[in-house]
Amino acid sequence: MSISEFSCGIPPDVNNTDVEFHSTNYNSKAAYTCIEGYYHANGSLMKTCGREGMWEGEDMVCNKSKLLDSPI
Repeated sequence: MSISEFSCGIPPDVNNTDVEFHSTNYNSKAAYTCIEGYYHANGSLMKTCGREGMWEGEDMVCNKSKLLDSPI
């Protein structure tokens, strides 16, 4: 099996995010965005399928926006 045939499977779920990806093969990218009402507080916006068959990159952290909690 060549390295380009390695698959990492579906990218992992990360709390309060959506993920977009087009492939699960080696060197593919998965882009994470915070869901509506949350903001990017920490971690990586992107994960990459590595040669060990695992998604690499720090989990993104999305915190709830305090603006939504303010009374109108």
